[in-house]
Amino acid sequence: MNFIWENENDNISCAGQVISVPKGQYSGFMYLGCSEFGSHSEPILVKYTDGQTEEVALELSDWVLSHPLFQEIVAWTGKGAKCTKNKSIQEMRSPVHLFAKNGVFCKTGTIESIQLPKCPNIHIFAISLY
Repeated sequence: MNFIWENENDNISCAGQVISVPKGQYSGFMYLGCSEFGSHSEPILVKYTDGQTEEVALELSDWVLSHPLFQEIVAWTGKGAKCTKNKSIQEMRSPVHLFAKNGVFCKTGTIESIQLPKCPNIHIFAISLY
C-alpha cells in the first residue's frame, strides 16, 4: 500500500467530512487508521458523478488491540499520545497500533467524492483509491 498524506495534522477524526477525489473510475480504496474507545464499523458514502451513491463499510479496531477485529493488517505499532483537557500531551503506557484495510466499491461509474462517517472515535491517517 502506498499512501500520500497532505494534511497539517497526522490524522483526522471522522466528522462527516466530504473529500473530493480526482474524478475517475475506481474499484476500491485502502485506508490507514484506528479507532479509540472501542472498535467501530461505520459506512462511508461514495458519490458518483451521475448522482448515484453507495455505502461501504469503514472498519477499524481500537488502537490498543494487537489483534484486529475486522481482519485489518497491523501497519504500525508504537507509542501513542493523547491531548488532555488542559491541552497537554499524555503518552500512552501501552503500545498502540495503526491498521490498514481495503474496501471494495460495488457500483461502477465515475466517483467524485467520498463522505467520511460521523464518528469522531474513528481516526483516518490516509486513504488511497485504486
